[in-house]
This record gives sequence, structure tokens and C-alpha cells, in this order.
Amino acid sequence: MRLANFNLYQYLEPPFYWYERKPTNTYSEKGWQKKKQWIRDQISALDADVVGFQEVFSGEDLQALMTELGYPHFVLGEAMEVPAADVDDQVMSHPRVAIASRHPIRDLTGVPVPNHAVSGMNLKPDFAFSRPPIAVTVEDPLIGPVRVVTTHLKSKRPLIDDVSYAETLPWEERALDAMTRTSSLSEVSGFAGYDQ
Repeated sequence: MRLANFNLYQYLEPPFYWYERKPTNTYSEKGWQKKKQWIRDQISALDADVVGFQEVFSGEDLQALMTELGYPHFVLGEAMEVPAADVDDQVMSHPRVAIASRHPIRDLTGVPVPNHAVSGMNLKPDFAFSRPPIAVTVEDPLIGPVRVVTTHLKSKRPLIDDVSYAETLPWEERALDAMTRTSSLSEVSGFAGYDQ
């Protein structure tokens, strides 16, 4: 069984916008068709049995594209809820993950946050993935059931680009801080490890 992982970079059909209503955050119809053709070419070259996707806004469109390419089995992960005050029906802010397969899919489930991760990384008890991962069982005709998980590990770079740590702070503490960071340095006060 061949598996592939594919970050689609803002798979959002026009006339919608990702994250903000600005000209650089949408596709023209010509640009959208060009993007879809590029994806067709990449999927054909990958020749994978199962493909995990990230940054999926237009799930129905992706499902139709994958069916066209010979992947009749498709699941789309859950999206985070959008607060009513943040709703603009033209701006999408919560992409999802998806899995497409040549073989039947069963047992779609979410992937819970393990309790030991919550305590070990000092996460808040109500921590939730901003892009929830999904898991499925794919029925491969040769080897039987195979558990497949896909996730989108969002970059923390925008939150840590301007962070500097004291040379004496152990690397384990630096890594933990970077992995659990939810705000920029300018919003953080009192962390003893920073060089101010």
C-alpha cells in the first residue's frame, strides 16, 4: 500500500477568501483551474493508494476531484466552530484535513488529545487541536485493514520568530515553550527564560 501526504495550500474555491478579505487571499477562476490541474498532475505522479490532505476548505470540490482521479472513498475532518461574531460568509478561517482512498474506508474517528500530553506539555485542560486530526481504517485488498491518520501540524513560526531565550535555559524548556506557545513575545510577560 502506498501512502501520501499532501498540503494543498488553501484549497478554497473562488470567490471565497482564506483568513482575510484581501486580493491575495483568493483565487481567480483561471488560477483555481490551474491549481486543480497541478493537483491532478501531482496525484497522478504520486500513484498512492491513500492520500491525506491538509488545508482543505472546499471539501466537496476536493471530493469530486479525487473521485475523478480514481479515489471513490473520501472523508473530511471536522472544522473548528467559528464564533458568531467572526462570521463573514466570504471569509473562511478553519481549514480541515481529509483522506481519499482507492480502497473502502471505515471507522472514521477523531484523534483525542492524550491526557499525558496535556499534563506533560502543560496544556490547558480544555486544549483542542486547531486543525483536528482524523483516523480511518482502509480495507486494503492484499493486506487487510490498515489504520491511517492524517493531521496538519501548524507552524509555530509566526509566534516564535522574535523570541530569544537565555543561554542558560535548557533546550527542553525552550522546545516546550515553542510547542505550547499561543501568543507572541510582545504578549508574554514574566517568563524567566527570555532575554529581555
